[in-house]
Amino acid sequence: MDRYSPVAPSHVRVLVLPVGRVDRTRFVHFLTRLQKEAAFVQLADLPSDEDANARLSTLSPKTFPNGSILFNYSTVDQIDQHHQLSPFELFREPLLVLGVAHLDGVTPEDAEKELKEATQYLRERHPRVVHRQLLALNEPASESNVHHGNVISIAEPFRDGDGALKKAVHELASRFLAELATYTKAMQASPSIQTPGQTSRSLQTQPVREKSRQIGAGLPSGRHTPSGSEVSSPTSDNSPSRPPSRGFGSPPPATSFNQMQHVTSASGGLGRSDSRASSKSQSENRAETQDRVSVQGFGSNTSQEKARNRGKARVGIVIGHIHLMAGQWNEALRILIEHTTRSRALADHLWHAKGMEGICNCLLLIAWAGLEFLIPSLLLQSDRTNTSGHRKRDSQNGETPARKFANILPEVFKSIMNLYLAGDGSLELPPVIISEAAIRFSKTLAIIRRYNGQLHGTSLAHIVQDKIIPANGSGDDLSISLISRSAVADMLSLAQPVSDDTLTLADHISILAGISSVYSILQMNRKKAITVRAMVAKLTAALNRARKLGAAEMGIHPAASLSAETGAGTILAVVEESGGINDLISQIIDIYGAEMMSPLPPTSHTPAPKDLSHGSTSEVHFGNDALKESIMRDMVAFCEASPDPYGVLRLTASLLKSARPCAAVDTEPEFSNSPIEEQEHLRLAAIISRTIGVSKTLGLPDVQATYWDPFLVRGIEFKPAKATQKVILRSKLKTAVPSADDRIPGNPLLYDPNTSRPGTAITPEKLLLVAAESVECTIELQNPFDMPVEIERMVLVAEGTEFATSYRPCTLGPRRIQRIPLSVSPDNVGESRITGCRIKIFGCHEQIFYIVEKPWTDRPTLLVKDHGQNGRRPIKGVRGSGITYPETSQIAAKIIGKQPILVFESVSLLESSLMLLEGESQCFGITLRNTSSITASVFEAVGTKNVLGLADEMASPVNIAPGETATLKFEAVGTAGVSEIQADFYYCSTADGANTSEYVRMLSVPLNLTVNAALRFQHFDVLPTDSSATFMLCFDIGNAWPKPLTYSCEVASAEKPEADDDDFCTENGTLGPGEVARVHVKIKRWSSLADCDKKEVCRQLADHLRVSWTCENRTGEMDLSNMSLPTEAIALVQGPPVQVDLHILSMAKQKSSTRSFAGAKIGSFMTVRANLTNRITTPTSPLFIQLHTRTADGALYNDRHIAVAGAQHRILPPLDGWCKDKIVDFVTCPLMAGVVELKVTVTPIGTASAPSGSWVSADSLMINVE
Repeated sequence: MDRYSPVAPSHVRVLVLPVGRVDRTRFVHFLTRLQKEAAFVQLADLPSDEDANARLSTLSPKTFPNGSILFNYSTVDQIDQHHQLSPFELFREPLLVLGVAHLDGVTPEDAEKELKEATQYLRERHPRVVHRQLLALNEPASESNVHHGNVISIAEPFRDGDGALKKAVHELASRFLAELATYTKAMQASPSIQTPGQTSRSLQTQPVREKSRQIGAGLPSGRHTPSGSEVSSPTSDNSPSRPPSRGFGSPPPATSFNQMQHVTSASGGLGRSDSRASSKSQSENRAETQDRVSVQGFGSNTSQEKARNRGKARVGIVIGHIHLMAGQWNEALRILIEHTTRSRALADHLWHAKGMEGICNCLLLIAWAGLEFLIPSLLLQSDRTNTSGHRKRDSQNGETPARKFANILPEVFKSIMNLYLAGDGSLELPPVIISEAAIRFSKTLAIIRRYNGQLHGTSLAHIVQDKIIPANGSGDDLSISLISRSAVADMLSLAQPVSDDTLTLADHISILAGISSVYSILQMNRKKAITVRAMVAKLTAALNRARKLGAAEMGIHPAASLSAETGAGTILAVVEESGGINDLISQIIDIYGAEMMSPLPPTSHTPAPKDLSHGSTSEVHFGNDALKESIMRDMVAFCEASPDPYGVLRLTASLLKSARPCAAVDTEPEFSNSPIEEQEHLRLAAIISRTIGVSKTLGLPDVQATYWDPFLVRGIEFKPAKATQKVILRSKLKTAVPSADDRIPGNPLLYDPNTSRPGTAITPEKLLLVAAESVECTIELQNPFDMPVEIERMVLVAEGTEFATSYRPCTLGPRRIQRIPLSVSPDNVGESRITGCRIKIFGCHEQIFYIVEKPWTDRPTLLVKDHGQNGRRPIKGVRGSGITYPETSQIAAKIIGKQPILVFESVSLLESSLMLLEGESQCFGITLRNTSSITASVFEAVGTKNVLGLADEMASPVNIAPGETATLKFEAVGTAGVSEIQADFYYCSTADGANTSEYVRMLSVPLNLTVNAALRFQHFDVLPTDSSATFMLCFDIGNAWPKPLTYSCEVASAEKPEADDDDFCTENGTLGPGEVARVHVKIKRWSSLADCDKKEVCRQLADHLRVSWTCENRTGEMDLSNMSLPTEAIALVQGPPVQVDLHILSMAKQKSSTRSFAGAKIGSFMTVRANLTNRITTPTSPLFIQLHTRTADGALYNDRHIAVAGAQHRILPPLDGWCKDKIVDFVTCPLMAGVVELKVTVTPIGTASAPSGSWVSADSLMINVE
């Protein structure tokens, strides 16, 4: 793995060494396999062993199976300087040593001896590691398999992709975790851990013995390293003890204000050169004041107690990093947050930074694993203290945690680097730690920027696994990527080694290589080339320096810190005389024409609108702005030197107000250049923060400023209520039937005086709220300054009612308009008007701010009649004329009484989903619970149309008492193409006892529906029959279910043929899985079919045909509404307009599928009657009817078989619409025995509207002559 990987602190360094007889090529191949296939070991894949779990209860893989161990395999051990950085940076030291032995061609006895020697060798050479393990590489045909307690055998070790390697590594990881758990317990017993580093030159000049005496005589430093008896090695072979660190010595901790430093007030930039330069002078000052008497107290706040607490926090941070390396990211995150917070409270800055870096690594790995996470407030607080004024950051409420984490990472990294650079008193970190941290941070930001500023699977894979995937889009688009190249380059510049850095040659070159790799990601090729050149120059100079041993010694001064505050007694004395000082300052400021903020806290009532635009009593401005700011800076410095905390806050707030014009900026602001630079804004904010902190420490009363921007609140917007809490007017329900007037569209040509027109005022709709019910809203705040603002408390200010507020403190970023979420709840019922917000800002009094939605700026008067102090004098009749004030907004609200709230409790289905076959129906119950304090009445429940509905009609409303439940039964039908169904419940309050509440609520319960095909229909076709009254429907029916199905097809119509006709019997059958059968169903035409269109014919045909199926305990009825027929088939279904029914009057009809009649005698006369029926609404044209005879063998009619009395064809008059039973008789006489077919055809006679032969209607019957 990469040495400068963003998650390098989570890597477990593994030293892989060859032992015994191992071929170099095979060893390198095996090492490559380890690096490619076994670098990431998931805890879920580790073997389960009860004994092992008992040993590693604190690091058991079962506690967090989603974690992974990141092994960093290497064949080279670290140098001693890096070993001395452990356990501050535990990942630098090898914790696991693997001895690789190749036992091919070795007898078992020799193999056993070789492994014992290898075990002894590793024990002697590496006594400090957590675990030592031997890996035996066995060929498949090898007979040298041995069973040794500390040996893991691997079969097929040189075959890429073989699973034996992963299995062995899983067992190795399990053993390592067991030993690491023992090491963790030993580490927890340590009272403290030493911080690696070195003192400045001025402190190093003291004799060693004198320093030892000073340290021994003073208080414990909190950096004591436990002896070997305090922390023993967790290895199972009784190896020598291993202390957690071997760092440099350090002086005692700070015990007075002279030795304290404030991190947030460090230099606004991140340049190390400046900090080191300032640290030199600071160290000299501290060396000269070593004889100062430190102020010490008693009780839990004494230095000894603080030292013990520091030690516990440091041990906890190391334990958190151990959990991080063990894959227990959730537990590591918890431990690091706890102890990092403690370190921050104890001003242990270096360990505070180290803990924050570990938290960032935990969050990156958790995000890489695809798990949900929340950003700790510790990082958000760090983001508040260091912000960039030239970048806009997405702060909308809908951003995901990953997006938010990506947005705050630059500021968090800045905070960590500031803490690293600040050092700890006279102790500063070795430059290798700072340089590598800067490279890791810069690389993280560069990768995120490469992927458009997002933390997703691709970018996280690049960060954790170093998988480089081409990014979509360009990172140069600042509207997408919030991280600029210049910002990353600035942070990367901290890694540049300076001349006085005590870096080894290897570290120096490695750092320059890491810097060039980050420049490569940023596509800054010129800087990359410069860095590579510097790396080469450094290597050349180092080689020349090797010939000049004994050159001048290089030293490193401690990091710079701000000057210490004056003693508490001096501050209290100045505070008592602050009245005269404030008067003096006010006079000087007034002379220069500057405006001072009010020294008193604002009144509790809302100020007048004109007070928003001016903070002073004068409306005439004069004087040079640069001079005003200069004098204010001088006064701030004077108050700091005095010191006067009240004057410092008042002047600093006034200076910040003068830094921007008094204006309500635009919604999408492009702020003008400020006369005060960004670093000056940050410095002023640091002054306010430091002043308040010192005042609280000294117990000064009410040291707060007045906020400098009266246009803080730019808008209040209430979010739509949740679906379960939305209140609807009963008259506006979707289920309500629209009135007759609503259905009649208006005439646009008629003048309506009530119609709204452009330019006419529209009364805004009142906000509807429910009493004692929480609702979310967003407060839009502006911050045109280059520094963040901490919002501690916000409360809505309204007339007519009070609002209970739930608010989480947040930070208003620099140079932006930001929306802050707020949860409010009205207390009373009635009308109300929301006028503004009462806001408490860190370091400022609680103030009331009006709502100023429209942009506004204070424009100076063009006509100036007086100059200087004369302009402050009022002019009678002129003062105030022509002055415009900003418009304030109000929100009208109506608060109604309490309303019930129903929530979905459960459903009698597994996982709120059901699986049905197509056409199958199933009943289930939905249980609702009333979570409110009043009774709810469910008066209507509806489901998805044609799919879900109530099983039983709701006769009366269902009342649900508070805290009780009610179950309503629904029936779902499997319908193809439907995967989601929903049940809607409409309910209201029963407070009036009549369920006539004006307001109702709706609860929607979504369900998942899986519909599988049961029968498959295709190839629909229609065939004619020998009768115009019927037709034959044919289609293929197939079994789409993997079990046999029994189907039944029948005509489901009241007009189906007689039951004694075999042609119309129901067709049943059984289909095996995947089997297809052809079905023929004879259907009698119905009266309303002839005049229908194509879609209506298909719909009526689907209604007349019923296809049901049965499979074991499942039954269902298929839906044929999607049936599609071609145009020719539609015509056959509709049939001719005139229907013919042929029968014989003198013979009784017999049951026969061939419609033959027996008993006709030769020579007897019989009457053949044809009944004609007009099936359409319009009259027909004249009709031509003809009788045809044919023998059974197909011969045409002749006189020898049957005789017909009269003509065989006739012309009939037109039939009226819906005319029935038009009778036409033919008299016939059989002449010969046999079977004779009689057929009657009817065709229209051609007219202008109906050409001849456009349709033919026929019917036939068979006669058996004896």
